[in-house]
Amino acid sequence: MIAQTAALVLLVTNAQGDLPPDGPLLRAIDQSAPRAFDPGAETEMIAARWHLTRHDPVAAINRLKIVLWQHPAATQVEEALGRLVEAYMALGIVNEAQSAAATLGRVFPGGSWYANARRLLQSSGIEPREDPRSWITRSLD
Repeated sequence: MIAQTAALVLLVTNAQGDLPPDGPLLRAIDQSAPRAFDPGAETEMIAARWHLTRHDPVAAINRLKIVLWQHPAATQVEEALGRLVEAYMALGIVNEAQSAAATLGRVFPGGSWYANARRLLQSSGIEPREDPRSWITRSLD
């Protein structure tokens, strides 16, 4: 609770223009800010899960992109990154799967979605690796 209060104070201070918008302090706040359940993101996740069960990873990826781009503060972001690893591996697009897993590990290092994504990559002899050119890496910077 103290960290959330401190983050709120700093965000208010920034709203007054006292902090540089690209400074390390605001980046740290953004990464530690609590995520919220987002019904719009959940709607996209339901559709993405459905497409994955129907073996249509391209349609699933399109839904997962919406979650990351339009709902970046939602609790569903962690699952969306994990599902992107699954979808890209199903398509054989290894570099995007690696980027999704590496981003997942950077943003949610101790989560079960990261452990599962890493295990999926390692089963193919691959490790997570962020590609700075990947849309996934750029979307959560």
